[in-house]
Amino acid sequence: MQTNLRLPQTLFTLPVRYEIPDFQRRYVWRQEEQWEPLWDDVTELAQSISEGGHPEPHFMGAVVLQQQPFPAGTIERRIVVDGQQRLTTLQLLIDALQEVLEDRRHAHPAKRLSALVVNQKEFRDGNPNNAFKVWPTTVDRAAFRHAMSNDLSGGEFANSRIVQAHEYFKGRAVQWLDQFAVGNGELDTAALALEQAVRAHLSLVVIDLGGSDDPHVIFETLNARGTPLLQSEMVKNKILYDAKIADDDQIDTERSPEVRQLWKFDQDDWWTKEVGRGLQRRPRIDVFLNYWLTLRNRSETKAYDEFRHFKKYADARSHEGCSIQDVAKDIRDIGDIYRDVEEVRLADIRRFLEKRNAMNVGVVTPLLLWLLSSNVPQSKRDNCLRALESFLVRRVVCGYSARGYGELFVKLIARLARVPSEDTDRALVAYLAEQTAQAGLWPSDQEVRDKFVTAPLYQWLTRGRLRMVLRGIEEQLRTDKAESQEVPEYLEIEHVMPQAWHQHWPMANGRESDDGAVALRDRAIHGIGNLTLVNGRLNKCLSNAPWDIKRKALADHSVLFLNKQLVYEGPETWDEDAIEKRALWLHERAVKMWPHRDGFEGFST
Repeated sequence: MQTNLRLPQTLFTLPVRYEIPDFQRRYVWRQEEQWEPLWDDVTELAQSISEGGHPEPHFMGAVVLQQQPFPAGTIERRIVVDGQQRLTTLQLLIDALQEVLEDRRHAHPAKRLSALVVNQKEFRDGNPNNAFKVWPTTVDRAAFRHAMSNDLSGGEFANSRIVQAHEYFKGRAVQWLDQFAVGNGELDTAALALEQAVRAHLSLVVIDLGGSDDPHVIFETLNARGTPLLQSEMVKNKILYDAKIADDDQIDTERSPEVRQLWKFDQDDWWTKEVGRGLQRRPRIDVFLNYWLTLRNRSETKAYDEFRHFKKYADARSHEGCSIQDVAKDIRDIGDIYRDVEEVRLADIRRFLEKRNAMNVGVVTPLLLWLLSSNVPQSKRDNCLRALESFLVRRVVCGYSARGYGELFVKLIARLARVPSEDTDRALVAYLAEQTAQAGLWPSDQEVRDKFVTAPLYQWLTRGRLRMVLRGIEEQLRTDKAESQEVPEYLEIEHVMPQAWHQHWPMANGRESDDGAVALRDRAIHGIGNLTLVNGRLNKCLSNAPWDIKRKALADHSVLFLNKQLVYEGPETWDEDAIEKRALWLHERAVKMWPHRDGFEGFST
């Protein structure tokens, strides 16, 4: 067995075929848990490279391979024992970037990436499937072939995670490159940086098994879980020790009333449940302590470094005359608020919390804990949350990264703590409005309009985030004369023109042979102008039905204001023009629901 750290340029450059056996599960990675964090890492690397930096490689995890016999002059073959999700995702990412760079005439970076996803013809032995460096399980092969081939449409595999991942990375690459100027070399530098980020700054630990190594034993060893001491356990031990009640020989530390008063987080399993995404999953108590330390220290706390920061904080408070019991009480009190937030038990801010969860911006939690634990009047706090929601939703729609939010919100807490409580809302809006770095930009109405009209938001946004946007617009449409202001939570997203339009919704005048028209429609169907909300049973009935049948079904069964507009104001023919007009109509409502910074100037004094 050999273990090496490999970059994509060393893992994929030579003719090779990494085969995923059929007993492995199909491709299951998702946007929110895996694709989005990976893309954030790639763009962070690319940004640093474009600015002349030399970032450390981003570690993607481990893969286990077992070499197979192969005749001389043919492709080297290896079986993927573990890590098939990583390898497949990496190939989809590289190929998506290659396609975007090739389309934009960045020829040299595109060719270098192409060499990492395609084997040369002389090594294919006449088998077209040997073109691919990674070959997935049987159930995923057709979708993979269509995703990885520039001349094949993935439309018929729209529900495949493989095709969705490829489309996601393509869309985000286009969006990232669009922010750079053309003509002064800036765009060329960005394209080169993006190529270098994925080719030479992503790394994996590659474990090559020898002929005598048992792959199943290796797999079990890699996935075995130990029980390391948690950061929260070290914090607890320090609290009990400093409080002079940590002698296990004299007191039952799990049941003592004194211990329960100081540290209540062992009393139910809620605090020990793992939360988070991907490799960042941690016990909830450790996540909370990170937020609490960020709140109290007014600085970001790195994961797994909580105990060191807590010790410094507790010792500093002790020098100021504050007892460890006071510190423990503060943790307990803020912990109660944190649990109310996480379980969405605060009725007056429930809608904000639902949107926070949909956007997966847990990093805003320290700011939220500050607002809920300070003496800010409720009306001012509500104004703050309205402005914060607008800021976050607009950035989600425009595809801005959440990477810089930690520092942004820490500085905001410090700013708010210095102003009178009656000025909190105006101070928050002023702070967000003055940001000029991309990590803190508050997108304008025009930026949101551009995304509503041109962006395939169905592919860019998670279903939860897209549903959040549509539900928010529905909320804005409901006046105080409506029977209810509540929008049902578990509605499904429906394409008015179906994704499978090739079979069920043919183009007029036989334009299916016009590649430009087909590409325009393929993009338009995933724009927000072609999307609406329906309940699950109606969604199944609508499916691929033509426009006149869908229109009647919506009129007969839907009570949403979104669908009233479709039914009573929609055109007789539903096509690309109709989709764009509806996108503009939705945009007008969205910017009223989530105003830009100027829309909050009327906060009362």
